[in-house]
Amino acid sequence: MVLIMLTCRQFWTSVGAIRHNRVAVAASVLFLLLCISLLWDVAPIGESISILAKYRKLMYFPFLLILFNEPAWRRLAIGALYISLTFVLILSCTNWLGLTHIGPLYAPDPIRASWVFKHHITQGLFTALLAYMALTLAWGRHCGEKLNVSLGVRVSSAAITVLALASVLVMQEGRTGQVVLPPLLILWSWQTFLRGQDLRFGKAILVLGVAAVVGGLAVTYVAHNKMSRLAEVGSEIRDYEKRDEPTSVGLRFEFYRRSLSLISQRPILGAGVGSVGTLFREQASGQQGARGMESSNPHNEYFLIADQLGIVGLVAFLMLIWQIWRQSCNLRNLEGAFSAGYAAAFGIACLANSLLLDFPEGHMLVFLCGILLAPSRIVGPPCTDLIEERDGATRSIVVGTPPCRS
Repeated sequence: MVLIMLTCRQFWTSVGAIRHNRVAVAASVLFLLLCISLLWDVAPIGESISILAKYRKLMYFPFLLILFNEPAWRRLAIGALYISLTFVLILSCTNWLGLTHIGPLYAPDPIRASWVFKHHITQGLFTALLAYMALTLAWGRHCGEKLNVSLGVRVSSAAITVLALASVLVMQEGRTGQVVLPPLLILWSWQTFLRGQDLRFGKAILVLGVAAVVGGLAVTYVAHNKMSRLAEVGSEIRDYEKRDEPTSVGLRFEFYRRSLSLISQRPILGAGVGSVGTLFREQASGQQGARGMESSNPHNEYFLIADQLGIVGLVAFLMLIWQIWRQSCNLRNLEGAFSAGYAAAFGIACLANSLLLDFPEGHMLVFLCGILLAPSRIVGPPCTDLIEERDGATRSIVVGTPPCRS
């Protein structure tokens, strides 16, 4: 893919201006740190290179931010993602109802009955994103302005919203999707009812409070459903603490404990890319139960980055997420709304999963945000990059470039 991009004349005519895009710079810095960490890596070189290769997706950011510089291409990407996620949602629901048995991961058991192509973590996260996207389209307003969507799209999106929420809260067993739903609902409420309007403290508290309560009640209902895996969190923690059982939540706690120990030993630059597996095996040697489980993944991207790159790498990773969020919020259109939604969900989900390392979630971050945050033009010096898109009432500023000041 990179080789194809390098053959595009548009890339070479715009590559000089990409240094002004902070998302591209942050992604490049993080990948460069991962490469440099090979110099002090404690893991075997083969294992280190294998893990480093999983982060090469970061280098797609500069190419995507240049090549997808036309609004039509970005809207096409939104449509393709929306349709594909909806298609998978329908298959997931029919699988759960027993009407179909489609997908390589489907199995007729409570956990895998709704699976299609991905497991519950990925499917739950993507379904929550779909619910957020569909709700935005169904409401028809964003940042105080009316969206240019037809009545048919709004009606169908309303139906997709209901179906996606039912899938996440009832049909699927993934806890990640259920946990990110309330924050996405709060984000949608802010973008729809507060942003771009006269902000009053009382109104803000009311809107965000209602969103938090509704989302919290939904998750609370699921958490008290005895058939839900979210209801098992407490018992999994107790089983880990009292009997050292390797439960899902208990293993995460164990891996977090190990990660904190590794960070305390090498706090500044870490132990190098791919070192977690080697060091975790050393810590698990001679242990039983959860303490004896081996893994190369602490199931927390923040801990994983800090283990490998120390505080320096953690700051670089946080800067990448912040720049994606910041530039998404600078775009008061669908591109910015959807990019901000996934950035928020991704940042929260990384507290219990190593999503940048994982293939589907990490590539979704790079491709979704890389395409949607691509400016309409990357030419000239920074102060000439202020643009207006006459697509309805949309107004955008080239991301990563500060607006001119007269």
